[in-house]
Amino acid sequence: MSRIVGKLYEKGLLPELSTSRNSQQMDRAAASLGVRGVAVQRAHRHLVDRELHRWWLEELEWRSRRGKKHGVPRTPPSNLALPMDASARMRYGRFPTKANGRADYRSARLIVTEALAVTSSNRKAA
Repeated sequence: MSRIVGKLYEKGLLPELSTSRNSQQMDRAAASLGVRGVAVQRAHRHLVDRELHRWWLEELEWRSRRGKKHGVPRTPPSNLALPMDASARMRYGRFPTKANGRADYRSARLIVTEALAVTSSNRKAA
């Protein structure tokens, strides 16, 4: 580890003090190494995983309810006034399942990823 740090110092990539010029050097170094934006990607994956988990827990709770099942339609409404206050089942609809009735996480991940992409692009436009 210290050998790697030494090489980074030799190349001038580990500055003594944090300045905007040093920050730009670090950005260029990260881009040249192909690791720029890794933390952002990891945070996004974590957010998607949390949403999937929340959605699945709400689905399990709904399925375990006694009596006739009422509530969320198969396809979620596209015009929720405050989507952050809505339950995951209301935002995304029923959790997708395969033909054998088991959870289809691949389809669910696509749904959540697309919904988060739309939400983030709407924030950027506003």
